[in-house]
Amino acid sequence: MLAAITFTSTATSITVRGTADGETINVSHNGTNFVVTGVDTGIAIAGRNTLTVNALEGADTIILDASLNGVITTSTLNGGAGADNISGGSGNDTANIDNLDVIGNMGAGTDSLVALPTSGALNLVLAGSNVESVRGTSLADLIDGTGVITAMTIIGYGDKDTITGGDGNDVIRGGDGDDSLLGGAGKDSIYGDAGLDQLDGGANDDILVFDATDIAGNFGSGLVGGTGWDQIRTASYAEPGVWLILTDANDVERVIATDNADIVDASAVTQKIDIRSLGGDDIVTGGSAGDFFQTGEGNDTIVGGAGNDTVYADGGNDVIWGEAGNDSIFGGAGIDEIRYTNSTSGVNVDLNSGLATVDGLGGVDILAEIENVTGSNLNDTLAGNSLDNVL
Repeated sequence: MLAAITFTSTATSITVRGTADGETINVSHNGTNFVVTGVDTGIAIAGRNTLTVNALEGADTIILDASLNGVITTSTLNGGAGADNISGGSGNDTANIDNLDVIGNMGAGTDSLVALPTSGALNLVLAGSNVESVRGTSLADLIDGTGVITAMTIIGYGDKDTITGGDGNDVIRGGDGDDSLLGGAGKDSIYGDAGLDQLDGGANDDILVFDATDIAGNFGSGLVGGTGWDQIRTASYAEPGVWLILTDANDVERVIATDNADIVDASAVTQKIDIRSLGGDDIVTGGSAGDFFQTGEGNDTIVGGAGNDTVYADGGNDVIWGEAGNDSIFGGAGIDEIRYTNSTSGVNVDLNSGLATVDGLGGVDILAEIENVTGSNLNDTLAGNSLDNVL
């Protein structure tokens, strides 16, 4: 069907149009003119750096020959309906694809795959493709970027997508639906978006971003940071705040909550974790290691847990339990209270010196900007400072 392939051009571009039959469209040049599937088109390459290939229906093969490197800088490849095999060149290629297409090596440049509106759910294996951007469908897409070394941006849009990143620093968005998102190697940023999502950062230093739907209950088992220094961030629009219970998140090193009233419970976490809850009246609980807390504005409740914790309560009237370990506690602005109600022996607290000896919890705490103290149920020694204290 080669005779039915047509070629048109402007001063800066060439367009190749196929037929409704499956065909191979190989675009190259012979040093003077563009050549399509071995036929000289009579269109000079001079000044033309944009290529569009429309293959229409059928099982087509589209190949941009290496001879186009340095000639074509931007191309759009439309496979149309059918099981197409598409390979790009060294320029910035955009391939409009459906669920039957196979993607070859897209070459150098910034390359994108965009699902056609009429496509069914994608089932893409991207290994060896060198793509930088994939835009899926509103259906349940399966997109596997394992082995891709370039940094990719993959957007799943609707339904229950399963997306795996590659070895680069990827950005993955699940869109609507209950998605399963895996970053793979690289410093990835993964956004669950709407739906009840499962996020796994994989290797290296990752950022996992949930919305209020994901964190409306006990979904800690859906968080896997992987190796590296990983963060959980909650979407800033989550109102009235988020409830995050980390039941299985020992690979997560930092949690950043919202400006609203959040509940963050890391009591099951056994490694050091950094919790920042920003504004709102937050309730924050640490784990068994030496944790870091910064709770921002609001009247917060902070429970340090075991380990040598560091607490910055910042603004608001805060209530703090340092618990076990040698803790450093800074109340910040407002009327702040330290409580030792869980101590198994009497405590010795001196707000003037800023020291609290808590044998019943096995530690000596450093206190600053604390106004009030609640001791244990035993024989305590409590001393205030120059402020108006309640002991």
